[in-house]
Amino acid sequence: MISATNNVSVKLFLLQLSIFFLAFSCGETADATVESNAKDSSRMSAAAPEPVTKNASITDTANTVYLTFDDGPLNGTQAIIEVLDKEQLPATMFMVGHNMELNTITRTNFDLASKDKLLEIGNHSYSHANNHYKEYYDNPKAVVQDFDKNQQLLKFSDKDGRMPGRNTWRVAGRKKDDAASNGSEAADLLQKAGYSLFGWDLEWQHQSNGTPIQTVQQMFLEIERTIADPNKCFTPYHFVLLSHDEMFRKTWEESELKQLVELLKSKGYKFDHIDNYPRNK
Repeated sequence: MISATNNVSVKLFLLQLSIFFLAFSCGETADATVESNAKDSSRMSAAAPEPVTKNASITDTANTVYLTFDDGPLNGTQAIIEVLDKEQLPATMFMVGHNMELNTITRTNFDLASKDKLLEIGNHSYSHANNHYKEYYDNPKAVVQDFDKNQQLLKFSDKDGRMPGRNTWRVAGRKKDDAASNGSEAADLLQKAGYSLFGWDLEWQHQSNGTPIQTVQQMFLEIERTIADPNKCFTPYHFVLLSHDEMFRKTWEESELKQLVELLKSKGYKFDHIDNYPRNK
């Protein structure tokens, strides 16, 4: 027979045991709740998109080459077109109205150039300053008239141009003047008249008979150095090469132009028309 005292002791023991298990269970549930909340918070944090910076500047590093040829149409126009068509490359020729009117051959070359899908043509003035640049630019209003005359004669599709004898830029809101003492005022007037003016980042020079001065390899290395340095191009990674029509009179297989183009293509450079040159960099 169990005494009353023993009975109380047993009940007290069972009560303490129940309290212990209840406390243990609550603690485990709380821990699980905390862990679950932490996992949910982690998932929400991982799913949350990173903030986007408005108007973030994206650098265009496409390394685009713009082949340009001045003073056409002359006796190199057909050979240039042959290279472009064979290589399927876009390029731009800045044309002089007076040269187009020289003879039947130059008129024919202009017709070929204006109809070619790969060769874009632009304004290089009617007179080319008669090669007297200082006197020409001393009269800025006459310069605009000279460009307008060429625009009407050759019927260009836009007003992209290059000033004769001056490495001058007027592209959208950006500008750069040639080191020569005059020409800036004429450039400003041309821009007010609606022209975009394109200079160059490097020139492939030539002798008086049209023979290129720098070798193909020299030009290739110089182009590589120039385009790799964002400070050397008017627009970083967009390289404008100046050459002249009369430099390239050889057939396609013999042409220095073909050799240079193949070297550039082997390095993955893109080619484009001046019409697609960045206007607002």
